[in-house]
Amino acid sequence: MAQYDGPLGRGLWPLAAWRPGLAVAESHHLSLPRPFDPASDALQIGLYWADTEQRLPVGEARGAAVVDKVTIRPQP
Repeated sequence: MAQYDGPLGRGLWPLAAWRPGLAVAESHHLSLPRPFDPASDALQIGLYWADTEQRLPVGEARGAAVVDKVTIRPQP
């Protein structure tokens, strides 16, 4: 329904400066063409390298890569 593509930190903090264990918060607003329906809709979040479009792995709490995106299904 909608998406946001853009550099992390709005491009102000390059990925090369990040270190393992660093927590970074980011928020984005999406304009949807219709109301979000938690019964049938979900939000997927993932990262990728812009130059290759290769998706980055998402790790579990112990650091093992498990998927390439996170799916969130808000409760009504």
